[in-house]
Amino acid sequence: MKKYMGNKSKIVQRIYDEVNLLPIRKRTIFDAFSGTTNVGQFFKKNNFSVIANDINETSELLGNVYLKLNNIPQFIKLFNSDCVVIKKIKDLEKEGKFEAYKDKFIKENHNTNNPDYLLSIKDSNAFKLLVYLSFLIIPKDINDPLYKYQLVAPDFIWRNFCKDGTKSEYFNLVAKKSLISQIETLSKIMDGDKFEEIKNLLQAVYESPYKLENINTVISILEKQEINNFKINTVITKLKSLNNKKNNVGRRIFFSENHGHQIDLINNINLIWLKDGFISKDEYNYIQCALVEAVALFSNTSATYQAFYKTYRENTLQTFRLVAPEILVSNKKHYVYREVNCAI
Repeated sequence: MKKYMGNKSKIVQRIYDEVNLLPIRKRTIFDAFSGTTNVGQFFKKNNFSVIANDINETSELLGNVYLKLNNIPQFIKLFNSDCVVIKKIKDLEKEGKFEAYKDKFIKENHNTNNPDYLLSIKDSNAFKLLVYLSFLIIPKDINDPLYKYQLVAPDFIWRNFCKDGTKSEYFNLVAKKSLISQIETLSKIMDGDKFEEIKNLLQAVYESPYKLENINTVISILEKQEINNFKINTVITKLKSLNNKKNNVGRRIFFSENHGHQIDLINNINLIWLKDGFISKDEYNYIQCALVEAVALFSNTSATYQAFYKTYRENTLQTFRLVAPEILVSNKKHYVYREVNCAI
């Protein structure tokens, strides 16, 4: 997880060197704000026991995989099942066709994974799942009659974060803050039914389905006020300025359409496997971590998810694939928390 601003991958060696100057009796380190877990992973690699804490859920997921797991998950129960995905993997192996997909995964991930590490896990069940979910999963795989769990939001990512998604339309955050500010200003100089009417009209501007025409309605109401109040005139000016802007409403394009659908597919089948007891929570976390790493790689953002590029970047046009979490073998126990007040 190197895409995010603030990650310490470039200075972790210096941090390690400074820690080693301290009079340490036990090789245990507490990373109170673990973030992407890059620091914790470095210390784990250097035979420390790591205690990590961060209130961010993604950080907890990364910690549960990169820190707590000391060996790659085996997925034994899933591979002993008769689910369609496993049957298809085994059929492709018998036909000698699956090896090419495994090689493709290694080739395309040569910049995001250590190729030697991928070769070392090439025959594992975990690797086979990452390959299948990257290149071969289709919507019908979710409809296996063996599965009982009913998905609540099967197209959540596509629906909310892709341009053509049914709920991807949004109201500009800066414009929303401006409208809320005008409402607060008017609340101090107006009262009664007239203010409530204006407040409701302006709130309907930034709440779906975004009634932009209400801005003109409010301007007209305010201009008819009998009192010539400076603050009212200021509100009118700001509303007119806001009304002239063309980008108050837009559509989110955090992911391409294809990537959004595949993220949903992988997320859905992983959740089904967990809920129906085909995989353990550790195994679920492993696949989810591979998905989070891939999302960071292929998202239409720079370093955070507060904003997105207004046009699709080259990475969003590539074939979506998972990134293999590189599990560090360790004989020590590691702890991961998500607490505001962390009692050790």
